[in-house]
Amino acid sequence: MTFAQQMVTDHTQANQKLGDIARKLDISVPDEAAITDKAELKGFDSETLPKLEQHLEHAKALQAKHGK
Repeated sequence: MTFAQQMVTDHTQANQKLGDIARKLDISVPDEAAITDKAELKGFDSETLPKLEQHLEHAKALQAKHGK
């Protein structure tokens, strides 16, 4: 799977999970208080952030390799 395909897949899954959690908790637009007080949203953060950090590192490596 290419980097771009992996990003699309991971980000789509992350958005779907976040939407599911928001609907379950009846949150239309999460505010900062909702994010910091809801355990499920904290779990989403801790599960998703490492993937996003991997994407950033991969993007940096591609940029360094291709000089752009």
